Amino acid sequence: MIASLSVKATPTLPSPRLLVAPDMASGATRYYIGSLGKRPDEKDVKGVTIKNCTLKGTTNGARIKTYAASLPLQASGIVYEDIIMDHVKNPVIIDQHYNSKTMSEDGKASGVQISDVQFRDFTGTIVPPVVVNLDCNEAAPCQDIVLAEIVLTAVSEKPPLSSTCNNVKPTFSGNVTLGQSSCRRITHRLPFLNQVSSMTKFLYSIIPIAPTLTD
Repeated sequence: MIASLSVKATPTLPSPRLLVAPDMASGATRYYIGSLGKRPDEKDVKGVTIKNCTLKGTTNGARIKTYAASLPLQASGIVYEDIIMDHVKNPVIIDQHYNSKTMSEDGKASGVQISDVQFRDFTGTIVPPVVVNLDCNEAAPCQDIVLAEIVLTAVSEKPPLSSTCNNVKPTFSGNVTLGQSSCRRITHRLPFLNQVSSMTKFLYSIIPIAPTLTD
C-alpha cells in the first residue's frame, strides 16, 4: 500500500513518467505534483501520467501546486486518469499561490507556467463543498486544461458543491460535476462539427436569401 505519491521538480527526475498506484492509505495522503518553484535549482516537469489509483479519505486529491515568487519553470504534459475517490476532500486542485503570504510579500506571482494538463475519468464520493479549484497564475494563466468525465457524488447534501476557476478557461468533455461554479465552460467539439459550422456560414455568404412575400 502506498502512503504518499508526489512528483517534485528535481534536477535528476527523468521525463516522461508513468506512475501507477493501485491503492492509497487514508488520511492526509494525496497524488500531487509540487511544490514547484520552491528551490532555485529545479527543472521543468514534463510528461507525467498518474492513473489507475484509489484515494480513500484524503484531504486532497489530484493536485498541482506551485510556490509564489518562484523562478520561471514549465509544468506540462500532465495526466491524472482513472482515479477512484472514497470520501475525498478537494478532489481536483491547481494551486499557484501556495505559501504566498510567506514567499511573496511584494506580491510577485508564481513563475511556473502550467499547460497541457488533463483530469480524466474520476469517479466516487467526495466531501463537500469543493469539487474543482483551479487557482492559476495571473501573470501566466494556465493553458490547455481539460476536465473530462469527472463524475463525483457528495457524501452529504450540505454544504452545496462548488467549483472555482481563476485565470484559466478549462475545456470540458462529457459529464463533469461542478456544483455552483465560476468556471467558464469551453465545451469540446468534434472536428466534423466545426467543419459543418464553417460550411454553413460559407453557404449563407454565397446563397442569396429570397424575400418573404406576404398577402
